[in-house]
Amino acid sequence: MNDPEADTIATEKDAKFTAEEGLRLIRAFMRIKNPEDRARLIEQAEALSRN
Repeated sequence: MNDPEADTIATEKDAKFTAEEGLRLIRAFMRIKNPEDRARLIEQAEALSRN
């Protein structure tokens, strides 16, 4: 049985998790000076966004 409310709760929870992870990535990115390390972090963020 599908419960639309349960789906909404899961979606909101996932969105909160995504926002928190996004903030961590942004903060980490701002601390990184090496362009190769920045590129690696961008690749990791893109991989997370695909999942």
